[in-house]
Amino acid sequence: MKLNLVQQLILLSLDNKKGSFISHGPLFNVAIAGAAIAELIVQKKIRLSEKVIKVSNTKSTHDKVLDYFLEKIYKSKKEHSLSHWLFQLNNNSQKSIDIYVQELIDNKILYQKEAKILWVFNTTNFPTKDSHEEDKLREKLTNIILKNENTISSYDKILIGLIDVCDLNKEVYEENLSKETKKRIKKIISSDSLSKTIRDEIETTYATLIVVVTTIIT
Repeated sequence: MKLNLVQQLILLSLDNKKGSFISHGPLFNVAIAGAAIAELIVQKKIRLSEKVIKVSNTKSTHDKVLDYFLEKIYKSKKEHSLSHWLFQLNNNSQKSIDIYVQELIDNKILYQKEAKILWVFNTTNFPTKDSHEEDKLREKLTNIILKNENTISSYDKILIGLIDVCDLNKEVYEENLSKETKKRIKKIISSDSLSKTIRDEIETTYATLIVVVTTIIT
């Protein structure tokens, strides 16, 4: 199974044994939207031009989540910025996660496990069934970070940026995370304009979302 950026981010965010999400909540939801937009850019369905998202190709990606995001952008009466679409599509992130988790289950990468919190509250977790795909991904990312590889694809830089903004560095690189590797991660993200833009816009959109929610509540 070839994993797109959203699926990779979801897989890396799950605790292999417990099957619970290490990264979750509003920031993770915005990052999921960011990963979907980034995937559409990589697939040349949309492009970022002068801070505005423009549609390049409306042909189906054969992925229901990506097609939904693409259709929303295409049918918009106006062209909008990346931050606008992160804010708008954030609302569909949980459904996107549910769809991709089910696909990972169908492909026998994850399995569903029912459990209880404090012996009272029901919860559903998704432990790893076959770690082959994730192991390959972690090994590749760790080699990039630790071996100072000079040839790094924009795709991998975007994923490294997504991992960073979701605070998953420790989870992905484990004991290999040090001050030097943190500097290396920042350098890699900054070396690619798309990776840096997506990472920074996710963080900015999340901050805006919190302000909006707080204003509504108070």
